[in-house]
Amino acid sequence: MSKIDTTPDQLAISEGIAPTPVPWRRWLVVFYCFDATTSLLFTSAVWVIYLASRGYSPLAIGLFETVFHIAKFVAEVPTSIFTAAAPFIMRHLPQRWLIPLFVGMEIVGLFCMSVPQTVISLFGYLVLFQASVAVLAPAISTYINERSPEAQRATIISLQTGLFSAAMIVLFPLFGLGITQVAYSTVYLWTLEGLITGSIAVGILVWILKRRT
Repeated sequence: MSKIDTTPDQLAISEGIAPTPVPWRRWLVVFYCFDATTSLLFTSAVWVIYLASRGYSPLAIGLFETVFHIAKFVAEVPTSIFTAAAPFIMRHLPQRWLIPLFVGMEIVGLFCMSVPQTVISLFGYLVLFQASVAVLAPAISTYINERSPEAQRATIISLQTGLFSAAMIVLFPLFGLGITQVAYSTVYLWTLEGLITGSIAVGILVWILKRRT
């Protein structure tokens, strides 16, 4: 009989109900299998065919592939570190400090990305911006889950996801249009201004709601 790894359900424990076994290791294997099979798609080899058609040797193509995956791995390291550290940060940093701190880090990251210097721009994106997103995403989701009434929790989360998707449908084309008309640094500054304006608006809204309650 195989062992099933369990992750305790805090809500169930608080209500005196035995936690439901969650076979997360099995799902992890399923995800890895899915990831491996999707990596075998023909479309992932199109750029290799393109390089071969340009006259590059198999050795040169293999080296390009190696450099690509090294760069991809290095770019993911900051995100992985802060995603893994997010639970620890959330336990030791109060919400009233965590969200402003990492939103501020996101703002500084965007500002660095707007600077026309490669090293500063990469540092802003790979370290500051990615780290802030890696912590804010699970933190905000956790705070929403903790504060949402159980009966409306699924609706609230679905609404949040839907609003995010709707915003991206509008923002991505606008960003693409912007970089065809002006410099990257200018578009990043516009994004920075939007983030600051939105953060101030959310802060004022939270302050008003707290005063009413």
